[in-house]
Formats: sequence, structure tokens, C-alpha cells
Amino acid sequence: MKCEKCNVNNATVYLQQIIDNDKTELHLCKTCHEVNVDSDDSEFISHILDAIAKEILGQISHIAAKKFSLKNATITCSTCGITFEELKKNSNLGCAACYKSFSKPLQELLKETHVGIKHRGKYPKRSGAKLWQLNKIDELRTLLRKAVEDEDYEKAALFRDEIRELDSPVQEVEH
Repeated sequence: MKCEKCNVNNATVYLQQIIDNDKTELHLCKTCHEVNVDSDDSEFISHILDAIAKEILGQISHIAAKKFSLKNATITCSTCGITFEELKKNSNLGCAACYKSFSKPLQELLKETHVGIKHRGKYPKRSGAKLWQLNKIDELRTLLRKAVEDEDYEKAALFRDEIRELDSPVQEVEH
């Protein structure tokens, strides 16, 4: 097939444009395509990229609306009276009771924005190994209980063995 612009070279680029259900096809050679992109199609490409960006932003806002639905917006702190909607706008809790009032939506938010909902922190150099070991054992015991509840005994055995290994006298552990 010949290029529709120059009618000399073979067409190697196939362009398709759909605007309001009207489909336009264009077959171009490499040279005409490069010239076309540099001039006429740059506005067209910009229009396409804008449409894609709007679609992506729309999907993100739809997902966010699902995550933090209207039921969360009606939650109000019994002590200071702040609503979840105000909390999202200000990013500030009103009082200490807000942590309890908004615990579920805050956990959802933290899971989305951070690795987890438990603060890992840093450990002191001198006594850090023991502290890290105790926290790791505590975490493994929680996982062990969950595995036993789920009747996943293979995982439970792995967690048990890891707890036994960590429960031995403290060695300098890298973390």
C-alpha cells in the first residue's frame, strides 16, 4: 500500500483516529509520518494524551470514593465533633479520641499509603538486637495464631520453628 500523503513510498505507519464514533484511518510512510507528527498531529497527540490523563484521574477518584465512601464521611468524633470529611481535608485529627472514632478508615488509609499499619521504627545500636528480636517473635506468634486458626499447619510449623530459632540466646542480628 502506498503512502496516502506522498503516494511514492510504501506505507509503514497505520494511524486510526476516532472522534465521536467517526473513524478516520491514515496510511503513511515513515518520512510523512515524522513530518505529520511534527506539525499536524502534535495537537492531535496532545488531545489524546489529555483524554487519557482525564480518564486515569477519573478512575483514581472513583477508586478513592469507593475506599472512603459516604459512610466514612458521616463518622464524627464524639469528643471534638470533627467529621471524617474534615479530617480528609485538613489531615489533622481534632483530639486523642479521634484515633478511636476513625480507627477503621484510618487503618484503610494507612494500608494504602504505607507498607503497613504498624510502626517499625529504628532500634538503638547497643540494645537494638534484643528489641528487634522480641518484636519479631511477637509478630511471628501473631502469624502462628492466625495460621492455626486457618488450619494451615505447614505455615504454622514454619513460624514455630522460626520462633524457636529466634528465642535462642541473642546473637548480633542484622536488621
